[in-house]
Amino acid sequence: MVAPARPRRIAVSVLAFVALSALAGRVDAQAEGEGHEVLGGPDAITAPFDRDIERESAELERVRRELDQARQDRKTIAVRENKILGQLNSIDSDLALKERLISGLARKEDRLAADLERTRARLAQEEAKLAERRDVLRRRLRNIYKYGEKPGLQVLLGASSAVDLIRRFDWLLLVAAQDRRLVEDVRESVLKVHEVEQEAARKQAEVRAIRQESEGERAELAEKREERAGLLDSVRKEKKSREQVIAELEQAEKQVQQLITELEEKAKLALEGGLPPEGTGFEERRGKLPWPVAGKVERWFGVQKDKRFGTSTFNGGVDIKAERESDVVAVHRGRADYVNWLPGYGQCIIINHGAGYYTLYAHTSKVFVSAGDVVQTGQVIASVGDTGSMLGNVLHFEIRKDAEPINPAPWMVSSPLR
Repeated sequence: MVAPARPRRIAVSVLAFVALSALAGRVDAQAEGEGHEVLGGPDAITAPFDRDIERESAELERVRRELDQARQDRKTIAVRENKILGQLNSIDSDLALKERLISGLARKEDRLAADLERTRARLAQEEAKLAERRDVLRRRLRNIYKYGEKPGLQVLLGASSAVDLIRRFDWLLLVAAQDRRLVEDVRESVLKVHEVEQEAARKQAEVRAIRQESEGERAELAEKREERAGLLDSVRKEKKSREQVIAELEQAEKQVQQLITELEEKAKLALEGGLPPEGTGFEERRGKLPWPVAGKVERWFGVQKDKRFGTSTFNGGVDIKAERESDVVAVHRGRADYVNWLPGYGQCIIINHGAGYYTLYAHTSKVFVSAGDVVQTGQVIASVGDTGSMLGNVLHFEIRKDAEPINPAPWMVSSPLR
């Protein structure tokens, strides 16, 4: 028996309808082209919204039926404090912070290492000065030893006159002063060398501490990545993860109910002014659309069977395996109606191409457009990532018509992905 649709089908259906509501009724209100007046009065203006409300009501009932069925099929309920996808999002956030911290530590280590090299150069200079002064002092002491313990007295006794005695006395004072300065210079050099040695040792210790911290953070980063991989593995292998379907269905029920309320409000606002027309060339591009990313299709559109568990799930699009940070391009001109994070989809973009056609791009690592931006065919709108993904670095791509998923394969160019 085919299992209830995965959260992806429900969540994207809801969000596609959100995007759809932004332009609902435009083509009907302007059936004859730009510049024509809205015909039929208030009922004609609100009719598209009424149809949307009816579709949303039907969708709500479908969600409720699936929720009831899921509750009936569930034999046991394992209470989980955190949603699986919430845990993945938390780990992704921790990984990003760890990587930023490691980068900052690496920059700090580089600065400290450069400062340490400068300090070592200063130490070498001070040691050279000390060696030079010690050499001078050594020669001076050798001379003193050579001329005896009382060289000054001998110099004075050798004076030939009173004037010569005074001159010799002044000379001895000068020599004594020079000797004192020499000894003081040597003492200062010794202290300076010791001070710089301590500074170098302190900075070297800082570098070691930073390296140890970096190594610790890298180890924690590796543990986080293993934790994420283990969690993904458990999601793939454990049947208990099916309980997540119920939680997502309950959330989808609330979202659809809220959407109906918003559509009713939009219908009221539409009475105050007609909506602008919206043309499209999307349908004419069937079989000619470019692939949104270069990669390999891991999962195709439609029912996907799991031989291990004997279950089947529906995939509303295609999952394309690609290199991380690969460019994701818009397959056709349109307007980005939704650019935000979605549980199960990570960073997600929904582009409105008019006439009820939408394309969805999920699990992106970075986005380069904002909600409301007009994008062109082939424009880079995001990069491939693994946000919210259970398949690693993939792009989940969908085409929808009036909120219903359709097989993208017939719409794409015939050349296969690599």
